[in-house]
Amino acid sequence: MNKTDVKKLVLTGLLLGLAIAAQQLRFLHPQFITGPLINAVLIAAALWGGLKSGLTIAIISPLLAILTAPNPYIAGFLYLIPMIALANAALVLCAYAFRNRNLATFGVGLVIGSALKAAILWVGVIYFLVPFFGYRLPEMLRYVVLPGMFSWSQLFTALTGSIIILLIRPRIDKAIERGD
Repeated sequence: MNKTDVKKLVLTGLLLGLAIAAQQLRFLHPQFITGPLINAVLIAAALWGGLKSGLTIAIISPLLAILTAPNPYIAGFLYLIPMIALANAALVLCAYAFRNRNLATFGVGLVIGSALKAAILWVGVIYFLVPFFGYRLPEMLRYVVLPGMFSWSQLFTALTGSIIILLIRPRIDKAIERGD
């Protein structure tokens, strides 16, 4: 394993730890605080750690979020893991695909990725998960809470995470160039 691979592995581990820590904030803060942090971590992993790093966190973070959630309806949420991982992967792929472009074009890529993430979650929850697997969940959860959590709010949190990265990227890129 060369030095670059070790750096990417360490960065992936650190960012995964940050994602896990941000997920634990959900007990204190709403989705509009934790969501942008998670999305910023996903984008940062793709941008500075590479595609493997981003996809690793995209897949592992929803699994850990569901497993650490103290929710009595956890069995109903287990089906969300692959849907969230797929949506996260869409954001990561767009961030990775547009990473070497100028900041404005990178921003457009993040908007596309954010929209894809929100669309995958909305369509997946409304047209697949709730109709096929939501029969055990209370109606309020099926028809109000889940659609609310996995629709426009996902677009908002993904865009906010994107803005965080757009604001910090120039400084981090300069630090990387200097070798800091």
